[in-house]
Parts: sequence; structure tokens; C-alpha cells
Amino acid sequence: LRIVFEKDGYTVVLADNGKHALEILAGQTVDAILCDVMMPVMNGFDFVKALRENPAYLRTPVLMLTAVSSPEDEVALLSLGADDYCGKNLKRKILLQRVERVLERKRPDNPVGHLLEDEE
Repeated sequence: LRIVFEKDGYTVVLADNGKHALEILAGQTVDAILCDVMMPVMNGFDFVKALRENPAYLRTPVLMLTAVSSPEDEVALLSLGADDYCGKNLKRKILLQRVERVLERKRPDNPVGHLLEDEE
């Protein structure tokens, strides 16, 4: 995935697991997060929950990837704050399009962005 995104002009920051990702995020900002569901140390569910508990990352787009897809997992991840969810077997162009879509939705000048905000 790193090669796919770098080839398309993205700067990629890698983390070995959810805990490592949170440590990296404490020292820098990112435009979007692409996260596996099944990871050692801290899985994707725990990562998204911890991420969304930090006000600095409430609007950071998160696209979850999984090898094993189930409607229950999808609902759970979206409920925790993931922005999108897809299987790992996606074609390169579709994955890039999904990332572009979550980035576009979170742009501050998005004319319908206010409709996508969580009510407080």
C-alpha cells in the first residue's frame, strides 16, 4: 500500500499497530488514516475508539481495511468513528478513489460539510 500511495503522490507514514500509530500521531498531523482492522498490540476497533477520544483527531478521515468483512464489524467501526470501511481486495484505483472521497468530505471549504458534522 505504501508503494501504491507514494506512486500517486502521497506522503506515507507507517505504523506497525494501533498503539504505534497513536504514538506517531502525538508528534505530527496527517490528512487521513488508512487502518487495518486486524493488528497486533491494538486492533483497529480499539485504535479508532482511542483516536476519536482525542479532540485533535475528531475530523481526521479514517478508512478501515479488512480481510474478513462482516456487516457487524462494519457497523461497529462506523459507530466508533471510522469514515469508511472496505475489503483489502480492492483494486488500486478504487482504493485511491475512496481515500480521495474521505479527504474531500473533510475539507473545510466543502459546501455541505456542515451537514456531515456530528451534532453536539
